[in-house]
Amino acid sequence: MANIRRNPHLILVTLAGLLLTSCHSDTRTSPSAMNNQANPGPTLIGRWRQVGPVADESTMVFTNDGKLIYSVHTGAKTQVINMVYEVSGDQLITDQPSNPRKEISKFYFEPSGILVVDYEGEKTRFMREP
Repeated sequence: MANIRRNPHLILVTLAGLLLTSCHSDTRTSPSAMNNQANPGPTLIGRWRQVGPVADESTMVFTNDGKLIYSVHTGAKTQVINMVYEVSGDQLITDQPSNPRKEISKFYFEPSGILVVDYEGEKTRFMREP
């Protein structure tokens, strides 16, 4: 997770990955299209807290309109990264409008409901918050 703190884009990709996992294996072109599909499985929509590999104080919020808000909490400061996302199969595609560049991560849900985002072999785990 130290790499994520040094690389805000990695954080955004991870967050976007979570949001995209709310979709099933079809390419998502819009949140409304995602909501109209049968049996979408687990959803990324909502708030997620990082639980591994190191439990950094970071959260991701996926919205149903394709926005991803990633927050890293360090001491008295919080760094917020605003992104957009889409899902294609098991891939989470994220982009940060203030620094445009698409990033692709793979994602999946463990049976326990934990979201796993794999960015270039580095796996980060998130737990859904109420």
